[in-house]
Amino acid sequence: MEDRDALDAVQRRMQPAAFRADLAGSVAAIPDAIDAGLLHAAVPVAIVALRQDAADGLDLNRLGDALTARGWDGDDVAVEALQAARSGTPTGRIEIPADLEMLGDVLNQQLGGYLERATGEAWPASVFEDGALEDDGDPDEDTDRWMYVPGDSRDAWQDMADFAAHAPDPHVRELLELAIEGRGAFGRFKSALDRHPTYWTAWHVWSSERAIGRVRSWLASEGYDPLP
Repeated sequence: MEDRDALDAVQRRMQPAAFRADLAGSVAAIPDAIDAGLLHAAVPVAIVALRQDAADGLDLNRLGDALTARGWDGDDVAVEALQAARSGTPTGRIEIPADLEMLGDVLNQQLGGYLERATGEAWPASVFEDGALEDDGDPDEDTDRWMYVPGDSRDAWQDMADFAAHAPDPHVRELLELAIEGRGAFGRFKSALDRHPTYWTAWHVWSSERAIGRVRSWLASEGYDPLP
């Protein structure tokens, strides 16, 4: 799916607010999400549909097969969650609120950050160091409220490197590979994409799915699943 407006429309359909307001409409958009590569984005919609007996006509095998074939970090965890919802059996992990996009950003931070257990919101460690969150105290001491999230910016760099290596146009591939060498790689990479906007859509899907996959994998390692 190369049309950015079409991609945005599908992605909006996969957002929690959208599928809670119109589950049938979001379920109907899952095939387009699969075509676009938005597999992790589609998983919560499919799980909620299964739990509400609203998955009639949904080809769950196609979603699970696409995740298995891709084989990125966390894809196996997503397949397991789908299978559990389909069979009505638990994964053995506890479901907790988790804003997957916010948590993915924190996992990509070198210093990591914290997940607020009650709301599922995640914040980089720098936010607490700067005092931007007033009256939130020390998250390392208030472990009932906050969960520490480890970070590693090398994962985000590897996303760029892998995306560059898979670029079908040799000229663009070389441009992106040169952009990520040395300091300032992230800024140069985005500038390079600005010169080739048709790649922006593919990068948006790639980076988002990679980040969410890492979120699922990390949560599973801690004994949790994100609440759909």
